[in-house]
Amino acid sequence: MTITDNKYIDENADFDNVRFESIRLDSGLSINDKMFVSSTFVDCDFSNSEISNCTFNDCDFVNCILSLSKFSGTRFRDVSFTDCHLMGIDWTVMQWPKRTMKKQYKFSVTFVRCIMNYSIFIGLEMYQAMFNECLLKESCFEDADLEKAIFHNTDLASATFNNTNLTKADLSTAKNYNINVGTNRLHKAKFSLPEAMSLLYSMDIEIV
Repeated sequence: MTITDNKYIDENADFDNVRFESIRLDSGLSINDKMFVSSTFVDCDFSNSEISNCTFNDCDFVNCILSLSKFSGTRFRDVSFTDCHLMGIDWTVMQWPKRTMKKQYKFSVTFVRCIMNYSIFIGLEMYQAMFNECLLKESCFEDADLEKAIFHNTDLASATFNNTNLTKADLSTAKNYNINVGTNRLHKAKFSLPEAMSLLYSMDIEIV
């Protein structure tokens, strides 16, 4: 089933295996208390909208605009974003599952070729998070757990890392990062030259 009218969302609470295409929410409108399962969103514009207390299970967003949207209390599980605009989103206000055993669950959202500048991930558990060819300029990862995260061909210009766990994280193809080796955990993290030279800038050494 393919839906192109946002009134269908207003009139229903649960959606299973539905394709939403070219849905647009006017600025300031909201989607509340909805359940989406195995659904796909294509060319939708939810920018600057309220999407609160919703659940997205096994859903895909493709070429969607969600910049400055607010997701208070919303749950994402096995969700992928591809070619989406996700700027200025505070990911900390969402309802994330708590791991009962360390390293039992990987981060349940993947990002491919997304524009995610000014994102906030402060304090989130993001084990094995995947960022593939994304823009994360001026995003904040303070106090986040990014163990085994992958930043493949991702731009981290002016992104903030402080007290961040980057153990075994793969930044070998990331670029423009500035990570203080003294205030972050980098055990067995992967870097490559010449970008890895930036790690020396935070050290009290002189390169001659």
